[in-house]
Amino acid sequence: MTAAATVSATMPQVGKSSRVSARKTPAPVKANVKAKATPGADELPVAQGWQDLLERGLRHKTALLQSPEFKTTAQASELLGIGEPAVRKRIREGKLFALQTPGDGSHRIPAWALDPAIAGSVTLTLLSLAGGGDAWLLYHALTTPNGHLHGLRPFECLLSRQNLPPSQRAAREELAVHLQLSAKDALLEVVGRAVQAELGDAAATA
Repeated sequence: MTAAATVSATMPQVGKSSRVSARKTPAPVKANVKAKATPGADELPVAQGWQDLLERGLRHKTALLQSPEFKTTAQASELLGIGEPAVRKRIREGKLFALQTPGDGSHRIPAWALDPAIAGSVTLTLLSLAGGGDAWLLYHALTTPNGHLHGLRPFECLLSRQNLPPSQRAAREELAVHLQLSAKDALLEVVGRAVQAELGDAAATA
């Protein structure tokens, strides 16, 4: 074979063979228009939002526990006339309602929880309603005006009479008459049912 024939054999021919070659050329791959999102990129604002909410909640709890409404174990010791170790013992035994400060875990006691009519067996009953759950939920239930109790806060239904302001005292007496209650234990049962309903609603929405 001559050199000219060799060159001619290696050159692409115009016509049918060139059309076949064109058909065999693979089509360009289309770029994926939808770029895949970075994993977790859209979750960052949500996570940050929850973190901010948590931090605000902790700051609110800390500020509340440092308010005059709450007493330290040392202050409770003076008010009750017992030693501070005895105060901590009553807290452990569930005879004195207390909340823990976020961070250091020290106890703070609501002033109303030191009332002789609430501390002791009544506190044991109230804590049993929570079933060992979140003490903050129980605190919220005990301090929120309750429609089943004529708008009284549950702890107000249990305070010693002399520690109730006149308006709450009158409202409690009206409640007792309305429910035809005569004994303190009967009122505690009513309070217990109201608190349990509040705790149930809180658990349902959690």
